[in-house]
Amino acid sequence: MALANEGGGHLILGVCNTPPRKVIGTQAFRDPVKMEEKIFQCLGFRVEIHEVNHPEGRVLTFVMPSRPRGTAYNHKGAYYMRSGEQLVPMSEDQLRKIFDEGKPDWLEEYSRTGLAAEGVVELLHLQTYFELLKLPYPSDNHAAIERLVKDGLATKNAGKYSITRLASVLLAKDLTRFRELERKAVRIIVYNGNSKLQTKLERHGAMGYAVGFRNAVRFIGEQLPQNETIKDAVRTAVKLVPDDVIRELLANALIHQDFSIE
Repeated sequence: MALANEGGGHLILGVCNTPPRKVIGTQAFRDPVKMEEKIFQCLGFRVEIHEVNHPEGRVLTFVMPSRPRGTAYNHKGAYYMRSGEQLVPMSEDQLRKIFDEGKPDWLEEYSRTGLAAEGVVELLHLQTYFELLKLPYPSDNHAAIERLVKDGLATKNAGKYSITRLASVLLAKDLTRFRELERKAVRIIVYNGNSKLQTKLERHGAMGYAVGFRNAVRFIGEQLPQNETIKDAVRTAVKLVPDDVIRELLANALIHQDFSIE
């Protein structure tokens, strides 16, 4: 059951558990068909049992199916998972994650619906999208929006457009115009010293992540300490933290947040 909750797998009897894993044979479950029926009655899902007559002894292979999406298998009301070599009760956060699998992704839901082409252009910075894709901007806005539709960031129905939350959080000209996205805007705080007791300055971003990303990286870099070197009578500032590191840190902070938290 724990194997099924972990994505399926195989349980093998008749082989040593430690390398070189010699075949030693097993006399367990002499009637595999009857055992398959018993497992199904007990757990509610089918496990295939294959019997192999190896020269060194009889081997049994149990083939565990993966659990269905959004479902976890339980035994007498208890849910189990593997932790290393141990069988342990499934944690609450792991169970919640499994049960949420059947729900639509938060970012795939719509932030606005029933928009004319002009409304989409007013809300989203389409130019940035094509710049980041290194594509020329289309001859008209309708063609630009159709690219969003093609990429799954928007849909079109009866001449009206619906834009996803993902499109909005990436390309919004102003996130405060989207009620459910307003608190997702980037906020950068600079503190005095190593504690959070005294704030030096604070900056709130309003643009979508893709639109404002470069400015955010630049601003963070400007707040970090720098060294100065003099070469050929020219004073040059040398960053202690490269821009690549800042970009990676900021991108991970944005991408790995829990968007469902309001």
